[in-house]
Amino acid sequence: MRYTATLMSEFVIALIAIWIFDNIFLAGLITVMATFLVYHVWDSFFNMIEDEKLKEVEGK
Repeated sequence: MRYTATLMSEFVIALIAIWIFDNIFLAGLITVMATFLVYHVWDSFFNMIEDEKLKEVEGK
């Protein structure tokens, strides 16, 4: 799920970047930079969910 969400977000960012900038090189550059940001955000989000699940298991 983690990597599927990242790939789907990546695809959407690439389409938006191509649509806005109308320049494949600039859109590619923006997409690569956004990849690291999106991956970091999704990774933090899924880590937070895993931490919550771990707390629930330890609490029981």
